[in-house]
Parts: sequence; structure tokens; C-alpha cells
Amino acid sequence: MNYTGAEYAKLQTAVVGTFAASAMILTVGILRLGFFMRYMSDAMLKGFTAAAAVQVVVSQLPLLLGIQPERSNSHFRIVASLINQFKVIKSTNFVTLGISIGSIIILYLVKEFVNPRVKKKIRVPLPIELIMIVISLLVSKFAKFNEQLQVAIVGEVPRGLPSPLVPDFGFLPAMLPAAIPVGLVGGVVTMSLAKMYCLEFQYSYDFNEDFAILGVSSLVSSFFQCFFACGALARNSVVV
Repeated sequence: MNYTGAEYAKLQTAVVGTFAASAMILTVGILRLGFFMRYMSDAMLKGFTAAAAVQVVVSQLPLLLGIQPERSNSHFRIVASLINQFKVIKSTNFVTLGISIGSIIILYLVKEFVNPRVKKKIRVPLPIELIMIVISLLVSKFAKFNEQLQVAIVGEVPRGLPSPLVPDFGFLPAMLPAAIPVGLVGGVVTMSLAKMYCLEFQYSYDFNEDFAILGVSSLVSSFFQCFFACGALARNSVVV
């Protein structure tokens, strides 16, 4: 595929930055430097949990209301995000809000009341999330939610994988100062989340092994125009 100069520079910025951050995290795993994660206190992890709860609510509100508030880059991002959301609260899409509330109610009822009874009979919970996704896709398509009701949708998803792109290491000197903090912060946040959930669900954990896995997965992904993979408080909390 032929890229213009600007497109090539953007792609290589992502590819080389991801490659450098991934290589650093992989090195941490290989050199077995993950021991420093053991010194993270339970109090800090509980703080992570509390912060995750707040961040989940704030980050999901625009999607629930169907609004598009201005993004904030201030140090008090959560407070600024709430202020920006209230500024555009009048533009709430009530169809989106209705879908959101209805989905929450259905998920809650099925998980709390239906699945416990279903599991007694077939030992497998009802995959209500998958069922709702399929139903939502069909209803959205045939009812034309996006065209007629301005309900936001994912849109067309490209088929297949992006074409492999070999890193142009000429970009490395410029990207290295940014890649190092991205790798460090991303790796530490990911391992902090992992440790938090390991304590909650009583799993064993090998930080060196998982630093290496995180590094390898992101390193390979960098050749396919992917960003550095790491955990996120809001997203992980929603999934878990």
C-alpha cells in the first residue's frame, strides 16, 4: 500500500513508538525486574479500586446520555469532565438514554435472578450480554437508529488485518522519549490492575512472566499498526 508523506509519518510514529515501549517492557520481564511490583501496598490497590469506580461512572456517562462533551486535558480531568458534561446535558439523546437504562435493567435482572436459576439446571449462565448485542445489532440495523434517531453506532468495521508495516527506526530517536514513559506507565498500571484482581479473586501471579507476555504481544502487534496494549481502570472495571 502506498502512503503519502504525512500518512507514513503518522503510521511510523505509532509503529515505532509501540515497538520501543513493547521492547522495554519485554526487557523488564526477561531481566526479571518485575519484583518491584511486590512493594505496591494493599492501600494503594484499594485506592485504585475506588478510583476505578469513580472513573467508570464519569467515563460512561456521555455514552449513556448520548452526548459529546468537550474533552479536558486538565490535571483535574474527572471534575473537568463532569463540568463539560453538564454544559451539554440539554443535548441528551433520550433514545440512547432509554436504550442504556433498559440494557442496565435487563442485565441486572438476568444476572441477579435468572442466571442463578439457570445455572442450577444446565450449569452454564445465560449469555445475556451476547444475546443483547445480537438483538441490538438487528434492531439498530432494521430500525435505522443512526439515520432516523441519531443513535451513535460503531459503523463499518474493516475486514481482515492491517497490512504489516516494518518499523522505520529512523523515527526511533524522536519517539524514544515518549515511548519510555508510555511503556513504564502502561506496564505498571496493567500490573497494578492484575494484582488488584488477583487479590480479589485469589489468583497467583508472576509479574516477570506477564511483563514478558505483555511485551511480546505488543511487540508483534506493532507490526500491524496497533498501539501499545495496557490495562485501563475504567474499561477493565466494566468488563470484570
